[in-house]
This record gives sequence, structure tokens and C-alpha cells, in this order.
Amino acid sequence: MERGTNGGEHPADPAPVPLTATQEGMWFAERLDPGRSGYHDAVTLHLVGPLDLAALRQAFLDCHHRHDALRLRIQERGGRLTQTFDAAPPTWRTQDLTGLAPDRQAADCRRRFALDCTEPFDLADGPLWRTRLLRLADEEHRLLIVLHHLMTDGWSHGVFLQSVLARYGARLAGAPGPAAPAPSFRQWALRRVAAENAPGITDRARQAATRLRTTPRRIALPGLTGATGTRGGVLALPVEPDDLAAFDAACASVRVSRFMAMTGLLAHLVGDLAGTPDLVVSAPVADRLTPEATQVLGCTINAVPIRFGPIASPADAAAAGRAAVVSALGLLDVPYREIIRAAEPSFTTSLADPLTNVSCEEYSSPRGSWRLGGLTVTALPRGEFQTRHDLLLSVPRDPGGGPELIYPVRRWQPDAVAALAARLAALVRAFGHQVVGPR
Repeated sequence: MERGTNGGEHPADPAPVPLTATQEGMWFAERLDPGRSGYHDAVTLHLVGPLDLAALRQAFLDCHHRHDALRLRIQERGGRLTQTFDAAPPTWRTQDLTGLAPDRQAADCRRRFALDCTEPFDLADGPLWRTRLLRLADEEHRLLIVLHHLMTDGWSHGVFLQSVLARYGARLAGAPGPAAPAPSFRQWALRRVAAENAPGITDRARQAATRLRTTPRRIALPGLTGATGTRGGVLALPVEPDDLAAFDAACASVRVSRFMAMTGLLAHLVGDLAGTPDLVVSAPVADRLTPEATQVLGCTINAVPIRFGPIASPADAAAAGRAAVVSALGLLDVPYREIIRAAEPSFTTSLADPLTNVSCEEYSSPRGSWRLGGLTVTALPRGEFQTRHDLLLSVPRDPGGGPELIYPVRRWQPDAVAALAARLAALVRAFGHQVVGPR
């Protein structure tokens, strides 16, 4: 049986504000292919132990009041896009699957979650997030949270989950009313829009585009079929924990981040495979340069183009990655859209990135397990999702996590991504052992 309720009054919010350049691009992409633009983010949690449903529902309502991005919706008037922060909370959806056998439960979870992950959001009325709670046994539940990228980013997943768990604990303890408002995404967006329209931004975008003129727009990787499709697949790099620890130690010894070194190794590999030593990969980077910004729930990212020249060996990849990433971060305040327009004047709107088909991300979404009273909460691997780039390297910020390759399944020949992952894993091992020696 499915039940739907929402409830709760949202607080009054001030006047609407313009969208950031990143949000505008996401809005257009969602309009082109609703639900399949690659901008629906999902977090799946496994809950084991006694669960207070009323406290959990109230915790989500508290967060809806506390974080203005959860009330975000997009208005279009006279060709102008603005965001307001007054959407009602989402419908609280639950199902009881205790009468089904375990295999039927698993199949039903996959089916319902796949539908939830691709169901289009009403961007104009909001809200731009939804939840579904499935009861598997008296003390076992599966919780899905789907959020549109217009109001979130990878970092925000952790902010949201921490906020929900904190409010759930507070409600269990009998705390009255929601917590104080969190740092405002609306205020962050106002500052970001002002920075994007500052004098000199257009000239800097043109200068960045000039440096990209000689790089290929599409890296011809072996195994790509030319087919279309955005349904995503995930493949973990086959790297043993000891090898990953050696890699991290090597990064520390030469003073580069894991993301910089991994990005350099990826550029070395794809450049070698495609016969293209000069290339560009894109990376979404969160603009969170102040302590307060680290607590903002919202879409704070801007993509930057990371340009690489020839990389002679895995040992050189870390330095190349550091130099390329540091240079790219100098463009964090320049809208990626403006660089695209300067590099490709004929570009209008597309789901594809017109500058490159390969991307990297530093993944900071929640992983692992948490204890809350008698309840154990475990973040599960990515479920159904869409992806736009032909290849994306996801590098976890947490040293305990391993890198993953994310790819659109239909665009690749069988086993091609596995072969690429094996070669990248070999480079990871080689880098760790060349710098710090075998363990």
C-alpha cells in the first residue's frame, strides 16, 4: 500500500534571485530531456533497527524549514529565469513490502527506485527533491532520497544527511520545533551571480577558450560505439587497499592531492589510448572557500576545463595533474558556459559537453555507516542514474574509498570499460611503487 502526505508550512522567503550560470545550464538540459538529463542525484540508505517513522518524517520537515535550497523552485517570466525559496515539502511516500519474499522485495526496490530516479521534477512548482521509504521487516527499511542538481551538489549530500540524522536524533529526544536556519544558499547564489557578472569575466573566458583551440573536442577512446544513451554504469578500479594506501602515501610525499594525481593518470592513459597528448577533461568544482560555505546545502559548483599536454610516465602524472588542476581553479569564478560560448560560438544548448567527453570529480557524498541510538544507517552504492560524459572518473575525498569509473552503458562495447579500468589501476599501482617503493 502506498500512502502520500506532506504537511508543514514553509516559512516566508524574500524576493527571487537569478539563477547561477551552472543552474541555467542544468535548467535547459532538464527541459531538453526531463528526468534523463543526468542531473538527478540519489542517495540510498539501509536502515536496520527500531525506526520512529513520525520522528523521521518530522526530521525531513525540519530540514525543509532549515535549508532554503530544499524550498527552491524555478520561475520563467518573459524569458528570465529566477529561483524562489517557497516550495512546499515533498509528499512523504512509504510502502510496506513485508509480505513479499526477499527476492521480490529486492526486485520491487529496484523497480520503484528506478522510477523515482527518472521521474521528472516540476521545476516551476517544486519541490526539487523527493523521498521514498520501503519497509522490508519490522526493523529493516530502505530509504531513497532523490534531489535535483539545481538545488544540490555532491558536498551537499553530506550536509543534508548530517542534518536529517541530527534532527531525527533531536526529535527522538523530544526537542521542540526545528533547529535554527542553516547558512543560506540564496545568499550564496546572490554573491555568485554578482561575481559571474563582474567586469573582465568575458575577457577571461575568451583567454581560456584560446588555450583550448588545439585540443580535440571528443577524445576517441577505444571501445566507444557511437551509440546514444545516458543510463549510467559504475565500475570500481580493481586496486587492492594496500596499493591504494601506497598511492596515497606517494601523493603525500610529493605534496599533491589524490584527485590531482588521479586526474593526471587518467589524462596520461586516455591520451595514450587515443593518440592525443594534448587534451581537456572537465571537472565540477564546488565554490566553498569559506567555513560558512561548507555548511551550505545547494548547487555551489562550476565546471572548469583542465588542459593537459604530453605526460611522459606515471611518475610525471602527479606533477602534471597538480599544475593542470591549479591552473583550472583560476577559472572557478568564470562560468563554464562563457568559456564554451567563446570556444564554440555556434553552440546553443545540448546535453553533451561541447568541450570534452571525459570528466573527473572529487566525490564527497556520504559513504559508510552511522549509529543513532539503536538504529544503524548505511549508505548504499549508487543505484539508477543518468550520466552525460562518455567517461567520468570519480575520486572519493575519503581515503577509505576507492575510485570508480562512471559511464553510459549503451555507448561502450562489452568489457571495454573493464579493460580501461584495469589499465588505470595498473598506473595507480605503478605510481605508488615508483615513488615510495613496493610494500
